Amino acid sequence: VLFRSVGADRAWEMPGTALFYAPFVWFAGAEAAIAYIRIAQAILLCIQVAIASSLAGLLFPLYRNAGMIAGLVIALYPFLIFYQGLLLSETLFTTLMLAGVFTLYRWRERGMVLDAGFVFAVALFVAATMTKATLTFLTPVLFGVTAFAAGLSWHRGAKIFAASTALFCLFMSPWWLQNAIVLQAFVPFTTSSSHNLY
Repeated sequence: VLFRSVGADRAWEMPGTALFYAPFVWFAGAEAAIAYIRIAQAILLCIQVAIASSLAGLLFPLYRNAGMIAGLVIALYPFLIFYQGLLLSETLFTTLMLAGVFTLYRWRERGMVLDAGFVFAVALFVAATMTKATLTFLTPVLFGVTAFAAGLSWHRGAKIFAASTALFCLFMSPWWLQNAIVLQAFVPFTTSSSHNLY
């Protein structure tokens, strides 16, 4: 299976969650950090509520209560509450993914120009990918499809797709280089990413 292993070596997880947890472990030690991480993840869940509410307001401007309903769904959804109490990647990934989708819609509303907002939106999707490899190469596809669905010309849509691909590769390159050095092979995500891609 593609990228399942490289010899006896494995790279099962993306680095995003470990990077998020590291300051808490450094500050409080491994045992005490658990409480701080749970508090941080509770804050991330509150951020998800705010993002979902804002996103619903963007998508459904004619429905005044859409944002409130979306925020309530996120706030009361059992699995999101369950995961925020565990030391897993789901809470961080969901927050970054929602933030990426929100900034993608905002970028579309602002005219889909290649500006700092575009770079920030790509960076959020890359951060989500660096947390959980389920997105694989979806980031450039999302930007390309958004451009074409908005009715942009093929030339401008291709330019947006190429720019998002270049940024995606640039932001992912430290992970790719690290994997190439450690595993002596091109492992773009994890050694089990073939399952995610499938």
